[in-house]
Amino acid sequence: MRLNRLIIQGFKSFKDKTTIIFDQGITGIVGPNGCGKSNIVDALFWVMGEQSAKHLRGTSMKDLIFAGSSKYTPASFAEVTLVLDNINGKHIHINGTVAKPSEIHLTRKLYRNGETEYRINNEPARLKDIHEVFMDTGAGAKSYSIIAQGEINKLVNAKPEERRVMIEEVAGITKFKLRKRESLKKIENTQSNLTRLEDLQNEIYKNLKKLELQAEKAEKAKTLRERIRKYELIVESHRMHDYIQDFVNANDMLETRNTEHENLSIRKAQIDLLLEDEKIQKTDMMDKIDEAQDDYNEHSRELAASEEKVKHLKKSLIDKEKHIERANRENEELSVDIEKRSERLETLRAQLEELEANNLEQMDFSSLEEKVELLKAQMFNLEEELYEKRRSLTSSKEKFQSLDNEAFKNSSKLEEYARLLQDFTLEIETLEKSTSNFTDDLMRDRAKVKSSQAKVEELHLLLPALKDEVEFLNSELRTNEIKFRELSRDVIQLESKRNSLIEINNSAEGHRAGAVKLVQKISDGTIEVLGKLIECDPEYAVAVEQLIGESLDAVLATTNKDSFTNYMTDFDATVDMLWPQESMISVESIGRLETQGCQGMKALSDIVRINNTDYSDKLGKILNGFFVVENLTAELASKINPEIQFKGLVSKDGKVLIKKVGNSVLYGVRHDSASEAQGIVQRNNLIQEMRIKLEAKQTELAQLESLLKEVETKLEDKRNSLETMTKDFNDINTVFVATKAALESKEANQSSNSSRLQILINRKQETSKIRLDLQESDETLIDAKEELETEVKLMSANIADLESRYHELKISFENERDDMTELKVKAQSYQQHLTSLRSQIEDVNSQIDRYREKQITNSELLDTYQAEIEHVTTEVETVSAANSNMSEVLSDKESFLNLLKDQISQLLLSMQEKESELKEINSRINKIEKENVELNLKTNQIIQEEELLAKDIFERYKIDLRSVMMKHLNIISDKLTDLKDLTSMYTMESEDGPKIILVQDYEFEKRFPGQIKEAKEKFKDYKIEFNRLGEINWAAIEDYDRQKLRYDFLKTQEEELKRSLTDLETAIAHIDEKSKERFKEAFGEVNERFSKVFPIIFGGGEARLEIIGDLDSIECGVDIIAKPPGKKMTSITLMSGGEKAMTAVSLIFSIFLVKPSPFCLLDEVDAPLDDANVGRFNELLREMSAESQFILITHNKKTMELNDTLYGVTMQEPGVSKAVSVQLH
Repeated sequence: MRLNRLIIQGFKSFKDKTTIIFDQGITGIVGPNGCGKSNIVDALFWVMGEQSAKHLRGTSMKDLIFAGSSKYTPASFAEVTLVLDNINGKHIHINGTVAKPSEIHLTRKLYRNGETEYRINNEPARLKDIHEVFMDTGAGAKSYSIIAQGEINKLVNAKPEERRVMIEEVAGITKFKLRKRESLKKIENTQSNLTRLEDLQNEIYKNLKKLELQAEKAEKAKTLRERIRKYELIVESHRMHDYIQDFVNANDMLETRNTEHENLSIRKAQIDLLLEDEKIQKTDMMDKIDEAQDDYNEHSRELAASEEKVKHLKKSLIDKEKHIERANRENEELSVDIEKRSERLETLRAQLEELEANNLEQMDFSSLEEKVELLKAQMFNLEEELYEKRRSLTSSKEKFQSLDNEAFKNSSKLEEYARLLQDFTLEIETLEKSTSNFTDDLMRDRAKVKSSQAKVEELHLLLPALKDEVEFLNSELRTNEIKFRELSRDVIQLESKRNSLIEINNSAEGHRAGAVKLVQKISDGTIEVLGKLIECDPEYAVAVEQLIGESLDAVLATTNKDSFTNYMTDFDATVDMLWPQESMISVESIGRLETQGCQGMKALSDIVRINNTDYSDKLGKILNGFFVVENLTAELASKINPEIQFKGLVSKDGKVLIKKVGNSVLYGVRHDSASEAQGIVQRNNLIQEMRIKLEAKQTELAQLESLLKEVETKLEDKRNSLETMTKDFNDINTVFVATKAALESKEANQSSNSSRLQILINRKQETSKIRLDLQESDETLIDAKEELETEVKLMSANIADLESRYHELKISFENERDDMTELKVKAQSYQQHLTSLRSQIEDVNSQIDRYREKQITNSELLDTYQAEIEHVTTEVETVSAANSNMSEVLSDKESFLNLLKDQISQLLLSMQEKESELKEINSRINKIEKENVELNLKTNQIIQEEELLAKDIFERYKIDLRSVMMKHLNIISDKLTDLKDLTSMYTMESEDGPKIILVQDYEFEKRFPGQIKEAKEKFKDYKIEFNRLGEINWAAIEDYDRQKLRYDFLKTQEEELKRSLTDLETAIAHIDEKSKERFKEAFGEVNERFSKVFPIIFGGGEARLEIIGDLDSIECGVDIIAKPPGKKMTSITLMSGGEKAMTAVSLIFSIFLVKPSPFCLLDEVDAPLDDANVGRFNELLREMSAESQFILITHNKKTMELNDTLYGVTMQEPGVSKAVSVQLH
């Protein structure tokens, strides 16, 4: 990193924007006292983040803003920008991102209201970001690289703890201390969070038990509420059924009475339509009349305009004939003028010839002019030659003086370089010995660092992927657990329902107790109740039970009749026995039934499924002769011939039944099965359906359980792997950081020594070469001086001779020039008369040419006018003919307009007749509408009560009973259009606008009056039981789950915070250990350099640094022990001001030799030094400028000579500083 430039505006005395460019090497800043030199140092401090106004030589930050002068008003802000070249590619924070720009622009801006802005590369930044730019570079507002005016002695007089900061900066542990402070702050925050977390856990745990009891109560209330909902909906849905049915019947009556009203309305509509057509015809005819009138008017206007055009064309003919006459007259006048001008031209030409014939003798000035010009040229050449000789003489004298000065400097430099060569040789030998011992150690350390870095990078890449896998498996496990719980709940519900149905089938319900008892007694599977053997599709269940309902509680045996009789000998209960007979139904019977009108017949044996194949043959014979007929109605049943052979016929919905019982035939509609057997087949169907669903759910549950175990196993493995890998990463990373830091320190030392050695070798070679060049140059200078001295003498003699020749030539030139001027005056009057005649001849020729051009132009105009006259004559004839035709067309249009007016009169008469008929029809319709009002009043009560019921049920249960009844009664919505619109109840207002309410499904089942009464009683009982529960916290279930989840989460957070505390404490211990090691190394190196640099600056003596306190302590101090040559001092406070300054300079240069800062600013550091010490100070400064940039503020002339670039700061105007630069080398 290198200083590029400093831009100052409105800061202290720098009113205008000032840019100071810092080149490589040494940049000096000079100027009189009070001109603002130190303000540049303050600007550098300030832009680097200095927060103390006192350190910036002010009482408050507002003192930094330009305060104005006698001529200028105060500035509104102060702004300083420091531009750094990012040579080493340092990474910095810019607006939340890490970047590596080629240039770093640091800007600080202060307004008079106290607001401050920080920017990095024109992006907003924090003060912390500014400090991080200079961290561990040796540069910064508080670093050893900037020494302000008067602060050089502060390094010597500082407390030991303050000096320690400089060594820490060299050791590069500033960033470690910053991280330690941040870690301590995090520990404090973490401990605070942990305390709050424990308090929160205790509070949540107290509420958790209470919420658990409330949640159980809410669950019970939820179950009761569902039962209340069920029975209330049964009751209210039947009320809605009655309302809708009554409303439809009333509408049918109203529709009959409206038939006449509709017929009259149709006739009225026909008349309205005819009237509308005639109105349209009227409008069209009026449009046609208006169009015809407009057309007639338009043609009239066109005819008038055409006649006007004819008049205009005739007038144009007259004008063009006048133009032709005027052009002919003008041509004649021009011919006369041309003739007069020609005569005048001849006269002038005669006078000119006479004057030329009587001409005076031509005077020849050419030879005289040539002679004057020749003398003038000779004089000019001689003057140029004389000038060049004089300039050469001056140059030779200057060269001679320069060679004399250079020879004197060479002799001084030869002595100086001889001294430098001796110093370089001694230091090179010392560095070569120390450098040779580091190479093997560095190779081994680099190998260790490379190996550790490879492991760290490998684990760094693997850890995120492993964490993602653990997170994914966690998510998958939670999802599958939720699915498992839901599926288990579904399986339990299905099993419960299925077991209930099986228990009903196994109980005496639906069968005679004797049949059940017999089946239980004979448990070998040879006997079974018929109701347990058959199943069918749900759509045929009612029909099947209607046909064989009374036989469903009978028993069927796989054995013969005698075996069954043996079973019954000692059985004391009554049992019905089914025994198959031979088939008596033929194909002929089926054909006869179809002939009678039975369509879509299906045999009962084809519909029923037998779940035990042992009974298939016997059941097939028993079921033979029973049919389900799609179109069987009561009317059709009465027409069927009873002599046709069949056992029973039933409609698909089970309402119409024909059954032969013995020799009799039973006709009618049946609504229930015989005895208690109603619902047996339905239950068998449901049991079978639930069995299939249950098997599928159980299979899915088993698969999901297996998957859960597999995911749990994988998750446990991945967690163990993640824990192991994290531990390995932390261990390896700790080793890597420590090894890398040690290697960097050694490499820095090695690099510093190598760089220093190479610099010394290069300087030694350069110095030797320069010394040889100076020796050769000294001999050359002596020879050159002798040659130049001879040359100067010869040139002086030549110049004297040239000056004499120039004087003679100038006199001859002036005489010849005067003679030539006198002759030219005499010839001037003759020449003027000759010129006048020639000018008159040219004017007359010009006039004649203009007149002839005008004649040509007039002739062309005559031809044009003649052609236009012919064209206009033709156009007049054409327009006159068109006007005649247009008059005939206009007459025809007038006739057509009169015809249209007659037609519209007839149309208006027809419209008047139809309006009279329409009035009579309206009178008859009003009479019918009055009669319908009475019927509409009767339906209003139904509409109001239906609306109240529908809205009440929808508001509480989100069920649309109207739609349910429409579906059940198969009523289309058009028949219910007069009911109240319920659209508004489907939406609710919210902050985001109207939202649609989701309608719940409800399946209506028509029940008998007894069932409805039972539902009302159950509704009442459940309502009472619900009210006994008292106040219910409905949110308790959700609150309990949420609080439990939160409690578990807080437990996890507590463990993570404790782990974080342990990690932070480990990090702090590591930082302390690393800081101690680096500080020891840096202290040793700086102490070694200080002991060598001090004798160089003082020309002898000795000095060292000592630790105050325990070296292992991170807060120990550093003291300076210095003894100038020939003195025995017990304390550095006894030194003079100059000695203190030299001691401080020795310490600063020692630090720079250990860790060179990118730049160093020294403000009048050399002020206390005498000339001899300034010389040594400058030599060291020049040597170290190869590594770092130096900015010097000085009044010392010797130090000024050292600078590569020099800035002068002045106050041309009172109170306003300006800077100008000079490039010295």
